[in-house]
Amino acid sequence: MQKPTDTLSDIVLGMMTLNEWELTGTSLVEWIESCIELGVTTFDHADLYGDYLNEEIFGQVLKEKPSLRQEMQLVSKCGVMKISERRPANLVKHYSSSKKHIAWSVDNSLKMLHTDYLDLFLVHRPDLLMNMEELGPTLDALVESGKVLQVGVSNFTPSQFSALQAHMDQTLVTNQVHFNVVHTEPLFDGTIDQASDYGFRLMAYSPFYAGRLLKADTPITKSLVSKAEQLQENYAFGVNGVPVSWLLAHPTRPHVVVATRHLEKIREMVVAASEPLSRQDWYAMLEISRGFSVP
Repeated sequence: MQKPTDTLSDIVLGMMTLNEWELTGTSLVEWIESCIELGVTTFDHADLYGDYLNEEIFGQVLKEKPSLRQEMQLVSKCGVMKISERRPANLVKHYSSSKKHIAWSVDNSLKMLHTDYLDLFLVHRPDLLMNMEELGPTLDALVESGKVLQVGVSNFTPSQFSALQAHMDQTLVTNQVHFNVVHTEPLFDGTIDQASDYGFRLMAYSPFYAGRLLKADTPITKSLVSKAEQLQENYAFGVNGVPVSWLLAHPTRPHVVVATRHLEKIREMVVAASEPLSRQDWYAMLEISRGFSVP
């Protein structure tokens, strides 16, 4: 069945650390073009990434080569009010889902990215002072204006997702959540069930458990890496592909948000996205993660 975000690539490139990659000018253009050639066409931003700089860095590519915009999908988020010299009004870290802030943030993201629309806009985190009667129509208006093609949320609980959807005419098309073979809570807290029930694909960020799956610095991650090394013998991808394949083996097929500049790793993940782990291999990884088998 067609899902609302099927226009996004299975592998989504997270731009959180773009400012640390030493990619600018021609090198950044070439990197983006290489990703697109691999079929990785979706780039995930947020206003605060890179201390409020990364959208502007990426946007310089589209300013210099606007034809690339038609070959990619842009995602952005707002709502986390980080203390920064670039945001002097933020005296304490907090969240804002106000109509005024969201409208300003979307316009600013469009300006920084040198585009006239976002393919997907997400509310970054659930504001504890969130007025859903205001937020819902605010998101509706963004779609109706054409500035945003689709809207969703990030880090919302299932009940928060449902409550916001109840105040909207437009459909929330995704929930971007922390989900990987170590952090398996979405399997058990209703998040995955809601995606299946509503018919949308989650966006799973931190598939490598903030890099710790590669470092193997705990007994659990060491055991998972050891198992991944065994499994790679049976698949067309290596260790870097196993966490991606594990996520995409689920029938809801979450988009996997990865933050890496290394094209060889991205290429491996693309292969893994098309070859899900077998049912028994999937459960074997889950058993190692949880420390016990299913009942």
